[in-house]
Amino acid sequence: MRTLSLRAPRERRGLSLLELAIAVVISAILFGAAAITVLRADAAFRETEVGAEAQRLCEQTLERVARELMNADRSSLAFAPAPPQPSIGVSYRRAEGWAGGVLQLGPQRRVRFVRDAGEFVDGLDNDGDGLVDEGALILTTDVAAGDDVVLVNGVAEMGAGELANGADDDGDGLVDEPGFFMLWDAASATLTIELTLERLAPRQRRSVRSGQIAVRIRNG
Repeated sequence: MRTLSLRAPRERRGLSLLELAIAVVISAILFGAAAITVLRADAAFRETEVGAEAQRLCEQTLERVARELMNADRSSLAFAPAPPQPSIGVSYRRAEGWAGGVLQLGPQRRVRFVRDAGEFVDGLDNDGDGLVDEGALILTTDVAAGDDVVLVNGVAEMGAGELANGADDDGDGLVDEPGFFMLWDAASATLTIELTLERLAPRQRRSVRSGQIAVRIRNG
């Protein structure tokens, strides 16, 4: 007759170095994937914020320029370059009331695009701010006195969707239009103004926003 012998089970050993190493690697991979997902989501959120702020500034600036030019005297308008080309600057005088039946005009004013100091028209980021050939929109409240006010910075070199290639890239009927320009329709005394802003978003991406507004010049 066989005699059954019962042996006590061996005590379970701890994790081996190999098992521990595998667990550490797997944990690192999982944590790394989670961290990358969080960072990407945060960058996308901040990129959206940058774009929204650029759009707000674009619309705000266009409204400011429209209010500025609304009371201009038509006969005082001087565009550079002259229509029908898109103009990046305009000089004018605003109506300030009537005296003895004569329209009184204020000092000569000007709205124009000015390239940032250190930037050149060469397709390069000369000033190292992450943007290329950008500038600012300047309001001069008295040309004789040289009283300049910066309306907005980060005005793009080219309009949204445009490349400096001699073609109508965005299909609006204009070729290589700049980031700020005005179109004058003398028949209706209407000035159409378009503005494109760009900002540096996370991951070195450019956030570009543009807008357009039309204003009728009532005086003159």
